[in-house]
Amino acid sequence: MKDDFDAQVWITFNPPIIWEKLHPLAPQQYALRMEIQGLKEKNGPWYVTEHAVVSSGVVSHNLGRTDWAEWSASGDLLYSKDASLYRLRYDRGALLPLSDARQLIELSELTFSPVEAPGFAEQWPPCPRKRRRRNFV
Repeated sequence: MKDDFDAQVWITFNPPIIWEKLHPLAPQQYALRMEIQGLKEKNGPWYVTEHAVVSSGVVSHNLGRTDWAEWSASGDLLYSKDASLYRLRYDRGALLPLSDARQLIELSELTFSPVEAPGFAEQWPPCPRKRRRRNFV
């Protein structure tokens, strides 16, 4: 583990932290691997992650830099990458090639806009008085 306050990524994990989750319908065949590469990327996510599907100990589908990935109950692979959400189907006992992933939604055009707070949210509510404890002998 290396930390550098001025770097693009504050803390880099070498080797990365690895988590795996077995496929819900074919646990002997597929596992979803998440590698946490680092923490706190400047102008980026808190966790710097990569995901891959592992089959028989070998990476079969490398998703690369991703924000999130999960198996659906039907065995499909869902993942988010580059402000889009994708689904890769699990069909007839096999995960389709990565090139067959279907983009479900693309969110890169969405931006935040300033919103004025309602009046009731402009001040903190009064703090309730603390109860005094009585010492019983």
